[in-house]
Amino acid sequence: MTITKKLLFSLLLSSNAYAVTNGSSVNWNNYQDMVEMSCTGTVIAGKFILTAAHCSNDDYIRFSDNTTTSSIARADHKDSSLSGAQVDVSLWTLPTNRNLTQIHYFANLNNRNLVANNEKLRLFGFGSTNYDEQPLHYATVKASFDSIRPQVIDGNPIGQGSGIDGDSGGAWLNKDEQIVAINKSIIGNDDGTTTTFGTNLHYAKDFILENINGWHYPTLANTSNGSTTIKVQSLHDPLSGQINDIAYTSGEATITGGTCFQASDIQPFSTCTYTVEGTGTLHLSDSESITIKPAPESGGGDSGGSLGFLSIIGLLGLGLIRKK
Repeated sequence: MTITKKLLFSLLLSSNAYAVTNGSSVNWNNYQDMVEMSCTGTVIAGKFILTAAHCSNDDYIRFSDNTTTSSIARADHKDSSLSGAQVDVSLWTLPTNRNLTQIHYFANLNNRNLVANNEKLRLFGFGSTNYDEQPLHYATVKASFDSIRPQVIDGNPIGQGSGIDGDSGGAWLNKDEQIVAINKSIIGNDDGTTTTFGTNLHYAKDFILENINGWHYPTLANTSNGSTTIKVQSLHDPLSGQINDIAYTSGEATITGGTCFQASDIQPFSTCTYTVEGTGTLHLSDSESITIKPAPESGGGDSGGSLGFLSIIGLLGLGLIRKK
């Protein structure tokens, strides 16, 4: 990074962060853990929203099924700031758990070399759309680093999208669809392109574990031929003690195996699985549960990706909400 670009970086990080333009659209129903707000966020552990700390409007959160809610609490990283190399990360608490069958897991945030130089990453956001039928977009960028500010990943343009107002806090995914960073800000380059900056979540790992201190999991699972395999991730604070399998079931569900089953000393950010037969509830703990149901019939009117006509009309009124 040149001296001029460093100065621009410092100046522009004092303004609003940005999102995705000229990228690729995706079906929001296939990324149902990503939420549209004044910024962009990701549902973690069923009841938290991971986003940028500088996002202030937490009374409007919209989900892929077009329902909305507001947060009831928030926690900002102690070193959070939009400017400089601070860890611009926040966790908002939802009033109730969301029913999600599809989620994204964190990469192993214990790894200091979480992202490799020149690694391609996809960054997500809602900022480039006007509440159309596919409001969620992503850009693909190439990562680089500055030794002065390792908390920040430079997302360099490769002609597959760039930043625009509206996507602060959106997730950055690696090739394994794991979360490694979230959107922070952008600068303009001399050649007319823009470089997007993300907060490296390795530097927020303790904050995430301390505030969640539980499992990250889909809250709803569908069986196929009477069985399902469910992947979960430990986000337990190591100060709370050793984490062992204590899962149990209710209803007609039975745990029949999986790598979590009877496991001990499960480490933070590690993932494992439960194989469950029947329907009912898998209880990861007394306060964390996954509802297990048969897969919905294919071809149903509510299972597709497009919004209906009335939903589109309703969304037009939302276009007046200010984005950051």
